[in-house]
Amino acid sequence: MKIGILVLPGAEKPGLAAEWLSRYIRAMGAEPLPEVLEKLPGEELVREKLAGSDGLVLVGGAGKTEVVRAVAAALGLGVEVNEEALQDVRAWFMDEEEPPSNLEEMALMPEFSYPVGNPRGPVDGFVALSLEDDRFVAATPPGFAESIEVFEAGIQDFVRKSTGKRFSATFSFQLALGVERARRLAEEVDAKFPSVFARLDGRFTDTGVPLVCTVYAGSPEELGALHEEVKRFVEERAGGRILESHGARGGGELA
Repeated sequence: MKIGILVLPGAEKPGLAAEWLSRYIRAMGAEPLPEVLEKLPGEELVREKLAGSDGLVLVGGAGKTEVVRAVAAALGLGVEVNEEALQDVRAWFMDEEEPPSNLEEMALMPEFSYPVGNPRGPVDGFVALSLEDDRFVAATPPGFAESIEVFEAGIQDFVRKSTGKRFSATFSFQLALGVERARRLAEEVDAKFPSVFARLDGRFTDTGVPLVCTVYAGSPEELGALHEEVKRFVEERAGGRILESHGARGGGELA
């Protein structure tokens, strides 16, 4: 399975967004095809990139009318204001005396799209499905943290259902190591365990340097065994420099 990652102009931290999403997708058992674009994609480019992959993720494409219309046209769909997304936009600006005048544009999506909630900003992500096959085009908001959390919250499900990695768990270690040594340890984990995305993730920090591992598996038994292997590996490689560790969270089976 191949997943194109198109990072659009205006996306925050484009290189890092491409790297994180690529490593996530690789751990799920798919091949990422990342590309940072210099201009917004039109219908022809979306169609071309989708023809060479099983799905696309447009980083920074949500909420951009030109991109939404290009995606819809490439899939043979119309566009519509998604009511769930519009409610989220209105809720985000409800305390503003003068909210933006383009709230409906922020909630515009290809018709029949699945909206993916964004806890960090007004614009939801979406997943639009092809009417002809199992391919999809997803879009995230432009912020780096927004893109990652929207991907985690819903977009990744469309990858995992195809690769069979239906089970996942995320756990963390608070390390008494320098940032560079901790980063090298994350790289060592990734190199040894193809179904794991290890990274330094500030969302999980309490004290020390947060090494966070997300594990993907095809069964509960595989997930449990891999979890234990990764945990032992990190403990050995960290050499007793673990201040705290936190067990699996946010995992379980796909619906």
